[in-house]
Amino acid sequence: MAISSRSSHTLSTEIRTVKISVLIPAHNEADVLRECLDAVLHQTLPVDEIVVVADSCTDGTTEVARQYGAVVVETEQGGKAASQDAGLPYVTGDILVCIDADTIINADVVEKFVAELENGADATCANMLPMPRQTGFWVANRRYAYALGRFWWRWCQAQVGRLMVLSGCAYALRTKTVRSIGGFPGELITCDMDLTWSLYEAGYKTTFCHNALAHTYDPETLKVYTRQMRRWASGFFQNFQRHKLAVVKSPAAMLVVGSLLFDLLMMPVTYAFAIMWVIRDPWTLKWLATSIAIHWLISFAIVTRTITWRQAIVGFPCYWLANWWNKGIYLWTFIREWILGRHYGSWTGRQGKATVIAPMSRPRKIALIGVAAAVALAAASWHARAGEISLPEAAILVLAIAAAAAVAVSFFYMPRYLILSACVCIGGGGGLELDQVPAVAGSQLLWYLAFIALTIGVVGAALAYLGEDAPIDYQRGAAFAGSAARQAS
Repeated sequence: MAISSRSSHTLSTEIRTVKISVLIPAHNEADVLRECLDAVLHQTLPVDEIVVVADSCTDGTTEVARQYGAVVVETEQGGKAASQDAGLPYVTGDILVCIDADTIINADVVEKFVAELENGADATCANMLPMPRQTGFWVANRRYAYALGRFWWRWCQAQVGRLMVLSGCAYALRTKTVRSIGGFPGELITCDMDLTWSLYEAGYKTTFCHNALAHTYDPETLKVYTRQMRRWASGFFQNFQRHKLAVVKSPAAMLVVGSLLFDLLMMPVTYAFAIMWVIRDPWTLKWLATSIAIHWLISFAIVTRTITWRQAIVGFPCYWLANWWNKGIYLWTFIREWILGRHYGSWTGRQGKATVIAPMSRPRKIALIGVAAAVALAAASWHARAGEISLPEAAILVLAIAAAAAVAVSFFYMPRYLILSACVCIGGGGGLELDQVPAVAGSQLLWYLAFIALTIGVVGAALAYLGEDAPIDYQRGAAFAGSAARQAS
């Protein structure tokens, strides 16, 4: 059922018509869906059809959608991409505009999207901003970051032809395009980025429609903001693990991804060196202050093209401080996703359930223990050659370090190892001190006890560490209500 009997629309000067459909996945969004649909229905280029997918809704989402004449698809998929796939068979338009239910698009967004697609793009997206009525530290940070990205990094990514991600809150593509790749990919934690790079692998082209603006609800508290950033960071590393060939084969993709990884690693390193230098010579603090001031002036000139100068002044310190928090989240996620191999398996925060994180695989555990042992062996051998300890003592040191490395990794993620951790730590500590215990008659008992404790610790940790794991659920708290649920999307 189409929402109206409007005729299809003619694009450019060619004699051909296309039909425009809007697809909106929603989960308990009755309180915000009205303003979203109002914005859709008041576009300068009218749409022909709206499909709302009510995913596991227990409120009035379906009633609101029907009041606006939308095609309503009720499902229980529990995820955005799966919801979009459930609604895709009901889409009859040639151009598909995808919008989140908690997003309000400007009146000319659809018109700008269609123009981008008509000019040769296969997919395009809007620039997003927080809702104007939202305030607070984290919102000011996001408002500044979105405004900066609009004419800086997202614009640069689009210029080289490798936009990192189509803005999930508002984007458009031809319906046949998404159907040609098998629908909306949803196996990774951030389906919008997965869609973007799946399009690249299929040979499609994306653009960034920076003049199209969409407002969405952003996190207002540290708790919700951190949840969202963890999910985004996990999705970033998951996507480039899956689509690594698409990155390697494209110089533009290597430039975009490489610059982001460089920024991720070099920002804390650069400031760490700067702080160390300041400690040695406090007068060099003026150079650090000067660099921050230059950064502010350049970014201020960019962001004030989108937001007011008052918002820019308030937003810069929030953005600068939040950037450190973001980098910390991304660095830890890098270790968890790529080194430990513990992936976000599913994200169900909007349903108030636990976030599932996959266990570490046995081959990865063996590899990490092997690397730890190799590093320990190299360090011990170096000390032995330097004459600091004997070879037998070096062997004990190797075992101690390997045990400590194994338990250090397992301690953070495997609570059932807490029983073994005490034994390993005692044994490891004893092993590290063995070079101070002379192997004479009066000390042999102590030496043997330390060796036995160390052996039990190493063997026990290895057996448990290599054992099969059950999935670990990280509880994210009770179900969100109202805007809190929307902010975590």
